[in-house]
Formats: sequence, C-alpha cells, structure tokens
Amino acid sequence: MDERKKLALEKGLIVNEDYSTYRKVLDLYKEGFEMFLNHTLKIKEYDKLIEESNLYFGVSTTKENEYKSSKLDSKYLVCLNQFYIEKLSIDDINILKNKDGVDSSVANIIMQTYVDIITKDGATSVSYVPVTPDSIVPNPSIVLSFMYGKNSESLTGEAFKENLHKQREFIEEFSNKLEKEILDSLRVPGKVLVNKIV
Repeated sequence: MDERKKLALEKGLIVNEDYSTYRKVLDLYKEGFEMFLNHTLKIKEYDKLIEESNLYFGVSTTKENEYKSSKLDSKYLVCLNQFYIEKLSIDDINILKNKDGVDSSVANIIMQTYVDIITKDGATSVSYVPVTPDSIVPNPSIVLSFMYGKNSESLTGEAFKENLHKQREFIEEFSNKLEKEILDSLRVPGKVLVNKIV
C-alpha cells in the first residue's frame, strides 16, 4: 500500500474502500484554493488582459467541458495542481468533512496549509502532461494552464501569421507577469503552461 493511502486510512479519509469522504474533502479544498487564487491574484484581471489584447483568443471547448467544476474566475485559466490532502491534520480534516461549502474556517485552513498540501513528498520536481522540458516544474509550484481554442475571427495568409506571432509574444509576457505575481503574492514559484486545444 502506498504512503498516501496509508495516511488517508489512518486519518479516516478512506474507510475500507469507501473514498467518499476523501473526495468530499478534496473537492472542498480545491474549490477553496481556486477561490483563494481568484482573490489573491485577481484572476478576472488576467481574463481582461486576454480579451483586450484583440488577438482573437478563442475559448477552448475542452476547457469548458472538462473543467466545468473549476472555481477560477476565468474562461482561459485552469489550476492543474494536485492536492495531497492526506497530509492535513486530523483536526483540519474533521472541520472540512463537516462543511458543505467554503466559509472563513475553510479559507483559513487553506491559507495556512496550501504550500504543504501542493508539495509532493520526496520529489524535487513534478511533471505535467504532455511531458516536455517546459512542463517539468519545481516542487512545490502553483501550476496554471492557459487554455485557448481556435481564433474567434477567421484570419488567413499574412493576417493569420501576424496574429499568431503577436499571440506568442502576448502569451510570453502574460505568463511572465502571472508567474511573478504568484511568486510575489503566494511565496511559491508559479508556472503557466500553455495549451492550445479546441
């Protein structure tokens, strides 16, 4: 049995083979963490930058369908972090498993614990799929994916090429700004992975 499952069993997150408490606490933690990011990083402002760039970034239907439960205030950004909630104290777990939504006590637990809970024990880096040199990130890091679909305006020839070039420049600047903001505000490295996916 792996260490994570052992801890989860010890702390009552998994009972026999019933994972419902584990899932409930995980979902609540993730929801609270994403709400914390909205507030701390002013995520809505980043969407505004994308829309005001006038570079025709389309919204990805994959993002809309697969990340419906995301609480990030964004049409383009998704949080990819894993949450190792079995590392929470029994007291924190007991508070979370008795909550039906994010309130101030849930928010406090997240603010006190997130660095530990996103840290994969025994690893110096974590990789995300597809695995490329760019998607291997220091552990711990807050990892966001900038997902966008096909252009919202159909462009051809030179106009298409020029827009593509400007999109690339914009994404680099945007990613650097967001990564710096994560490090400055949240005291851990930030990484923005870019995913053009219809």
